[in-house]
Amino acid sequence: MKFSEEQLRETFEENNDGLKPEQFLKDRTKLWLQNLLETDNGKKIYRQTGPYWENLYPIFEKYTPELLAEYERQAGPFDYFNEAVKAEYDYKEDLLNFLAALAYMEMRYDNLQRPDDVHFIELGENDNYVYMPNQNIDQNQYLGREEEE
Repeated sequence: MKFSEEQLRETFEENNDGLKPEQFLKDRTKLWLQNLLETDNGKKIYRQTGPYWENLYPIFEKYTPELLAEYERQAGPFDYFNEAVKAEYDYKEDLLNFLAALAYMEMRYDNLQRPDDVHFIELGENDNYVYMPNQNIDQNQYLGREEEE
């Protein structure tokens, strides 16, 4: 699921507590990672951000590198990134990427999905791409397709 830029900006205006985008990101990335550190317990909750993880990770690196390193020791290592997914789900702005990841994660919780449930996302012409953050999934094998020779 992709979110409109307008929808994300509206969310920011409603929830920014009067903070400018830069300060909002500093505060909220810290809060998000602190919550993950306290609640993850090996569940790899970051996976709930789905395709938005690809652009959220660099935001965590930028604003809260120490907390990210601590979380990575707990839930990582984070060593596989999908550049095609990153490009497809990139809003080209940290604030929008952050808000999209948060909105997607909330949607997953609302639908009672678990962190280890795969994500079926749009990627290019494929509207049923199987994705999991930090994991390379063989599409043909997962979907039971035979490879064409």
